[in-house]
Amino acid sequence: MRGPAIIRDAAIAIGVLILLIVIWPFYSVPTGSRGVITQFGKIVGIEPEGLAVLPPWQKLTLFSIRSEQADIENAAGATSDTQPVTVSLTVRYSISPNKVSEVFEKYSHNGDLSSYVQTATHEIFKAVLPPSTLRLI
Repeated sequence: MRGPAIIRDAAIAIGVLILLIVIWPFYSVPTGSRGVITQFGKIVGIEPEGLAVLPPWQKLTLFSIRSEQADIENAAGATSDTQPVTVSLTVRYSISPNKVSEVFEKYSHNGDLSSYVQTATHEIFKAVLPPSTLRLI
């Protein structure tokens, strides 16, 4: 009689372990980050640094609020006198902790802003450049 009881207990323990792995409710929000909590696509909260306990129907997306750097290579444009200009830029940016939900809604649902920053920088560079003219010194 001990054999079937041990097998039954082992099967129950394995089942509980698998269930915990599938619905693991513990998440960590690292220092210098905020976690956006969504439920079926809707933002339901912003989690500060530390341990977060979430039910399985909610999702946590991490956003860094530290200063980040984007290197833009070969940004091209033209001056008002149609002279081509190509430059390389470095842009430093950070997300204000109270604007994380707005950034999530408008610009990125996965926490990666690099493509948005690159595109926005190229567009701003093109917009700022035309009024200027090149002068040789």
